[in-house]
Amino acid sequence: MFLQTDPRFPVEVNKEGCGLVSLFYIAFDRAGRKATIEELLEYYHDMIENGIIRKDCYINSWGNALAFLGIPNFYVGWETPSYVCKRDEVEILQFLNPTNQFKHFVVGDGNGKVVFDPIGKSRTVAVGHLFSKRIFRIGA
Repeated sequence: MFLQTDPRFPVEVNKEGCGLVSLFYIAFDRAGRKATIEELLEYYHDMIENGIIRKDCYINSWGNALAFLGIPNFYVGWETPSYVCKRDEVEILQFLNPTNQFKHFVVGDGNGKVVFDPIGKSRTVAVGHLFSKRIFRIGA
């Protein structure tokens, strides 16, 4: 999977695309195939055009975003760090760096551990703490 810092992505993805790239990871991992940068760029532009995300990568609808990427789901919503996923759920974790208040999204393993960091080795993950989770029930 490509990192959000890949220079072929628009600067908005490089700067604020951690949630979007986390969704890309889940979608392509579930599909069992690797994405091309061209596919991801096309999804980025199409999701903006359809109002699912903004150009600055703010995600207007998490569940619709994952569905747009071909993964049927029910967006359970925002959960606390102590939430443990059920068998049919996946999680995106949000870390908070208390020093600068920066937040960063990564893909979790269902138990609050990082399996994919869109930056690679984020400082926010390294020095921060798990702040919240976005939970999706897959196939719903």
